[in-house]
Amino acid sequence: MPAGVRSSCLTAAGKAQHLQRMLGTGQRQHSDGTIHRGVVHDLSSFALSACAARLAEATHQRYMSAYVIKSGLDLRIAMAEAPIRLEDYLQPHEVGALLARSDLRATAVLAVNYALIALAFALAIVWLNPLSWLVAVLILAGRQLGMEVLVHDCAHSVFFERKRVNELVGNWLCGGLTNTNLYRYRDYHLGHHHYAGTDKDPDLYLAQMYPVERNSMRRKLLRDITGRTGSRDTWRQLRRMTPVRNAPFFVMHAILIGSLTLAGAPWAYLLWWVAYVFVYPLITRIRYMGEHGVAIDYASADPRENTSSTNAAWWERLLVAPNRVNYHLEHHLLASVPLYRLPAMQSLLKARGFYGHKDCFSQGYVDVVRRATAA
Repeated sequence: MPAGVRSSCLTAAGKAQHLQRMLGTGQRQHSDGTIHRGVVHDLSSFALSACAARLAEATHQRYMSAYVIKSGLDLRIAMAEAPIRLEDYLQPHEVGALLARSDLRATAVLAVNYALIALAFALAIVWLNPLSWLVAVLILAGRQLGMEVLVHDCAHSVFFERKRVNELVGNWLCGGLTNTNLYRYRDYHLGHHHYAGTDKDPDLYLAQMYPVERNSMRRKLLRDITGRTGSRDTWRQLRRMTPVRNAPFFVMHAILIGSLTLAGAPWAYLLWWVAYVFVYPLITRIRYMGEHGVAIDYASADPRENTSSTNAAWWERLLVAPNRVNYHLEHHLLASVPLYRLPAMQSLLKARGFYGHKDCFSQGYVDVVRRATAA
């Protein structure tokens, strides 16, 4: 049994009791007064097992998408409305394996992201021509989103095995490059998981704006690639910065500038901002489209209907969908699965017919844009 699972088993019952006090009956109320009452599904086969302990640990947080409560020795999951019984498709030992965190794999993922950033700068410095600069900018923008994805996994405390390591790496080595504070992001993002499929979701506007008319889509994409979106957002960030509050940003960018200066090319630092202003907003918009903008019905409580995943080609994974961010539906099904195990989770669920006839997959990001554009 992995060390992370073993330690979780020791405190599962106590955490479940805390969750019962914290969550009560697990009701959700919409702004129109409608009450979604939890439909309780027995998970007695998971009780006191490794995966039950990890489920209890994973949901020991302020917000969550599935409410975990304790009744006797049985752990139960109460899902709002259209229930999803993952236990009908995944065996307890499979869930335990999917939830297992690995410092080795997390370190490898982080190293690959940093290596790609270094490669992009090296390409621009060694080959002094517009084509190499363009390729470098595209790679850098993809890694900027990649760092955001790693902040996301660290905010869920599922990337590395220990919470403190997740917070340090996520806030400094990842969030420092993109000026993302892990703690503020976590408070905001966990609300998205808790309220997904309701009008209380803080990310609701990202889903509601699609599909859009063809001319509207053209204007949005044009604003992104001409830098209007990026310059506006960047200026808003910069004018609110302080040396203390944004210390990770200043430290990491000082290291970046220093490294490029030692390489004899301090000018290459400008490429980071070209990517951030002119490309990053575009790929971020397309990513949001693929997650909830093209979902079957975002008002549904069924994640298979309010969330989508995208089957991405290798070049899309490099430039638009880094670090398994295209497996968004699987992430919503069980947010405690680390990104490096999401493909295995999807494969298991596909093989067992979990997705059924539901149209919850896009075939690449060109398909995402097509589906997000009204005919």
